[in-house]
Amino acid sequence: MGGYRPPFGDYVEVPPLRGVAVARTVVLVGKMGNGKSATANSLVGRQVFDSMPSLGAVTSSCKVESTDLGDGRIINVVDTPGLFDSSVEPKVMANEIAQCISLARDGIHAVLLVLSLRNRFSEEEALAFESISQISGGKICDYMIIVFTNGDLLTRTKLTLGTFLARNCPKQLMNTIAMCGNRVALFDNLSEDEGKIFAQREELLSLVEDFVEENGGRPYTNQLFDELNKVGMETTDEAVEIGFASKSLALYEEKFEHLIQMVELRLRECILRLEKQLAEERRGLLGRRQRRRHWWRRLEQETRCSI
Repeated sequence: MGGYRPPFGDYVEVPPLRGVAVARTVVLVGKMGNGKSATANSLVGRQVFDSMPSLGAVTSSCKVESTDLGDGRIINVVDTPGLFDSSVEPKVMANEIAQCISLARDGIHAVLLVLSLRNRFSEEEALAFESISQISGGKICDYMIIVFTNGDLLTRTKLTLGTFLARNCPKQLMNTIAMCGNRVALFDNLSEDEGKIFAQREELLSLVEDFVEENGGRPYTNQLFDELNKVGMETTDEAVEIGFASKSLALYEEKFEHLIQMVELRLRECILRLEKQLAEERRGLLGRRQRRRHWWRRLEQETRCSI
């Protein structure tokens, strides 16, 4: 249970989280059905995010909940809809990314990419990860932890997460883990053992605190955060001049929509670029397969002629 640094090695014991009287903002992303909302509930220690079996997305929009851990620490948990699902249009994804930024206006201390040990890491998840990474200029990866849910599967098989990944990790997932600095954690959201639930949360928060220190204590922000804060300040200033709250709201909505359009444009450009790259890779793979088949046919013909 917990996080490790060496790729696919055994766990490194994570020390207890140092007492810090500051708030940490954690954003959860991932595909529908991977246990994202259940993990968010485990982090805040209560059932506040919708989490239940469903044929469609349970989380329909970004939502934030805060909890006081009782020792001076506060954690703000932002649950997002299934941004990693192929059915999500760039316009919708852009809106939710903008909403997420508005909920974490002062910056993000950690992004948890939630995957399930029961589900195959899909091509669309790899594409979504690449899109978010490229939009941020790659910097978001410095703040990412990959959280694997369904930890009960390993409990029954008596495997460590490192051993499981070494045996079952496809190349795309291996690359994703490497881009996130080999930071991974294991969660069992089905456990009713309060001690285990507390321990896995503390281990994850300790891992968050470790790389917050590595990042100089600075949360992740980018131009979009700056734009949103600028929107808020400009709206307030203009509202004071105008003197009407309704005007303030209209101004904010207008500028927020502009922010969404900025994100959507970046997303579409990024997705188009990645899809082109993927198509080229597929053509290259197809070409290699065709050359291999051609080589085997020639070999068979030459073998027949020599008999």
